[in-house]
Amino acid sequence: MGMNIFNEVNDFVKRNYYVDVEDKIPIFICSIGSHLFNALNKCSRCDFDPDDPLLDPDVDFTIDNCPLRHNNMPFYTPMSQLPDTRIHILMRGAKGSGKSVTNQSVSSRRYWTTTFY
Repeated sequence: MGMNIFNEVNDFVKRNYYVDVEDKIPIFICSIGSHLFNALNKCSRCDFDPDDPLLDPDVDFTIDNCPLRHNNMPFYTPMSQLPDTRIHILMRGAKGSGKSVTNQSVSSRRYWTTTFY
């Protein structure tokens, strides 16, 4: 039996007494999934690879040891394009309702940042 990520995150939220976030959890999880999908699909074409012959490491911004970089070919290329599949989400909630706290706690082991406004 596999893990139900929706139940796990909802349980985490309840154990930590977050308020007014139940309706935001599915969108947040979809955002994380979309970022993972995007990383798996695009990171073979890393714009910040210091070994890229088109980049000058002394001038261009590079990431030496990116944990997401890989050599696999992209697997999702509609119309031969490499799309950005991340979901840019907008969350609304009352001040102090836990939007940024939930983001920091649930995604603290992730290599990207999702900002909620």
